[in-house]
Amino acid sequence: MTVSELFSGYDLFLVDMFGVIWDGVSWIDGTMEALATLVKMKKSVIILSNASMATAQMLKKYAPAFTGIRQGVQFSDFVTSGEVLGHILRSGALSFSSVKSPKTYALFGNQNCSSFQNTEYVRANSIDEADFIYASIPQLYSEQKALLSKELQDFLIVSNMRPEDELVWDSTSIEPFLGPLEELALKKKPMLVANPDKFAFIGATHSHDSKEYTPKLVVRQGSIGEAYAQLGGEVKFIGKPYAEVYRYALNIAAQLHGLQFEQLNRLRIAMIGDTLETDVLGARNATAELGIEIDAILAQSGISGRDMSSAGVDLANKQAIWEYCSSRAITPDHVIDKLLLDANVLF
Repeated sequence: MTVSELFSGYDLFLVDMFGVIWDGVSWIDGTMEALATLVKMKKSVIILSNASMATAQMLKKYAPAFTGIRQGVQFSDFVTSGEVLGHILRSGALSFSSVKSPKTYALFGNQNCSSFQNTEYVRANSIDEADFIYASIPQLYSEQKALLSKELQDFLIVSNMRPEDELVWDSTSIEPFLGPLEELALKKKPMLVANPDKFAFIGATHSHDSKEYTPKLVVRQGSIGEAYAQLGGEVKFIGKPYAEVYRYALNIAAQLHGLQFEQLNRLRIAMIGDTLETDVLGARNATAELGIEIDAILAQSGISGRDMSSAGVDLANKQAIWEYCSSRAITPDHVIDKLLLDANVLF
């Protein structure tokens, strides 16, 4: 069976961005054409990303790359975890078991965070004054990197630039963040994480003039949240694999199809993602919690494909893939090579 034949049976696709259609540097070859074909076939395509920025900010940030992707051509709608977070914050619905009505927050990570704009939440002057901690993108500015030991500096690579032309560094290891997280855990502040992804592929460049881009795997907020939870901290995650982001996306889908939410089972729905722990498990969680059947399709073009390859799994061997997924207790309904309509369906 080809991907095209498999997809013909579905009405609605929830499509992950990073690892499925974007490789950290550019669009994965052929994916834009595949999405455009699905839209022409009158399929609904909602890009569902764990990015912690709002959808409008996401599109603006990737403006040069997004030149070739347009609503109504390659996608029907676009939902990010940051968009869902903004909805929750504006509605005042955020709560933790330890803090029922939080109002003040402190940032951990990149200080450029717009999620709280136009909300009632106020940034505290210090951690002690904050009701909770918001885990922003775990990046370091040059002055922060300089304070690390030489061994930890070796884990870091250039990611992008601040407006004032100072380097911002992404980490390929959680280690630089463990010390600060241990200190935060002692203060017993709950943490909010709007991107459950533990790692992401990003394009690294070492100077303004560099034309060589190599996607590398760097730490993201999911790793920060996991480490904080292991230290005994309370963590609230927003995004895949948690059902809240699926409810938001499916409400949009219901509007697109002129249906009530509870009528969505009239549609055949698939989540296409590259990660077992977020995309596939997310489809399973949403099905169980929302009562809307969502099939899980794993694309080997990203995180889980890399993990399987590193584990010595033959990516062309159906049985080997199935056994690997079963060992993680997360099994997709189907596995495909890539989001290409002429690609193979492994199962």
